[in-house]
Amino acid sequence: MYYLNKLGNIKIGGSKNGLPQQYNRIFVTSASKAGEENFAPYSEDFEEGVKSINVAMPFKEHFDMNFDSGLISFIELNESIKYYAKVFGENVLLIPIQPNLDNPNEDLPVINIGKFEDWGHKLDMKNRGILYLNLLSKETCGLFGKSNKYYVNYVGGNGVFIFKTNSAHSISEIRNTLDIAKNMSLESRFAPFKFEIHSKIFNVGDIEEVTYGRLILPNPIDMLNVGKYLREEENSSFVKDIVNIEDYIISMNQEKINKAISLEEASKFFGKKVVFKIDNSFGIDLSMVNTKTNEFDNELLNISVKIAKENKLPEAVIKSLVVKVYEKEGIDLISEEGVKKMSSIVQEIISREGGNLQNVIKAISAI
Repeated sequence: MYYLNKLGNIKIGGSKNGLPQQYNRIFVTSASKAGEENFAPYSEDFEEGVKSINVAMPFKEHFDMNFDSGLISFIELNESIKYYAKVFGENVLLIPIQPNLDNPNEDLPVINIGKFEDWGHKLDMKNRGILYLNLLSKETCGLFGKSNKYYVNYVGGNGVFIFKTNSAHSISEIRNTLDIAKNMSLESRFAPFKFEIHSKIFNVGDIEEVTYGRLILPNPIDMLNVGKYLREEENSSFVKDIVNIEDYIISMNQEKINKAISLEEASKFFGKKVVFKIDNSFGIDLSMVNTKTNEFDNELLNISVKIAKENKLPEAVIKSLVVKVYEKEGIDLISEEGVKKMSSIVQEIISREGGNLQNVIKAISAI
C-alpha cells in the first residue's frame, strides 16, 4: 500500500537451507535480510521470538484497509523490485510495496497488466492476505495513567509492520476479528489489539498440527477508557486529524490506481522490458505442512515418536501435546524421568477419553 512507511515484517514461518520452516513463535523482523536467508530481527527483544505482540490498527475510520485479502501474488520485477499483484474487477494490477530506490522523488507506478483470465495462473494468484499493523512498544500495555491520560507508544512512529499469509486459518481468523471490530465505535478502535500465534490439531485425512496467526480484540476495559478519553471535547481534534490523514492516504492510493499504466508503458518507465518472478519468500502455506522437521528439537521429536508408537497414536497428535506440556509445565523431556511423566500424561488422557481419537485430539488441543 502507498503512503505507509514499512518498518518490517511479522513472521511465523521462514526457511532453513532453502526449505520452508514453521515457527512456534512470532518473529518481528526488520525489512532487510542483511545478507542472510531470513529477515534480521527488528530488535534484540525478538531474537528468540514471542508468543504475542500488542498492536494497533493503522486505519481506524477506513477499517477494511487494515487487511488486504483476495486473489494476490507477491512478485519481483526485474529480479529486484517488489510488487504484489491483485485482482481489481476483471484486471490484474501490480502494486508496489517498496520505494523507488533509483529515484526516491518519483513513485513507482501501479501497472495494469491485463485480464485476470490471462494472468491469474501465470502469476500463481491465490487467496492470500496482507495485514498492516502498528507495533506497540514493550512498555505499552495499552492504558496507563498520568493525569487520566490515554497513552500508546507506537514503535517507529506510525510506521507499519506487515504480516503476509496464504493460510486459510489466518485469513479467516483475522477477517472475523476485523468484521466484529467494525461494529465498535471509532474511538474504541484506538484501543490496543493483540496479535498471537496459535496452534491446534486439524484433521484433513491425515492429522496435522496447524499453526497460524490470529488477531485478538481489545480488552473491553481498554475500549471503555479509550473511548471515554477520546470523546472528551479537548481531544476531539486528535481523532479528526487521524481521520483526515486516512482520507488523504485513501485518496492518494485511489489516484495511483486510477492512473495505472500499461505493461508497455512500464517498460519505458524502467528503461527495459519488464520481467516477472514469483516471490514466495514469505512462505508457502505452512499451516498445512507436516511440521515433523521444523525447529522442534530433534531429541524432543524422537521422544514424541517413541510415545506415539507406545500409545498407538499419530505422531502429530503427540508432538502437539509434547510442545504444549513442555512450554506450559516445563517438564525436562531430555531426562528419562521427564519422558516417563509425559507418557503417563498421554495414557491418562487416553484413559479419560475412552480411547476415542477425536476426543483425545480435543483434549490435547484444549491444554
